[in-house]
Amino acid sequence: MSLGGPAFAVLSAATWGSGDFFSGLASRLGGLRPALVLSQLFGFLFALTLVPLANEPLPAAEGFAWAAAGGIAGLVGVGCLYLALSA
Repeated sequence: MSLGGPAFAVLSAATWGSGDFFSGLASRLGGLRPALVLSQLFGFLFALTLVPLANEPLPAAEGFAWAAAGGIAGLVGVGCLYLALSA
């Protein structure tokens, strides 16, 4: 049995958990907007490093529209989460 799957699961859980904890803390200490901007900036920079490694073709315009809509919905959801965690 390979330990890769469980190791990645634990790493993923630790990453998400610490991200939620520190995001709530950052939104409490520095405000909601700076916490949102920083979290989205780090996510964008991380995605920029991974996209060239994927070696996939660019999606069509409709794909970009759906991605933008999903990104906006995700931003609103994360903003609500950070606001609740800061309370």
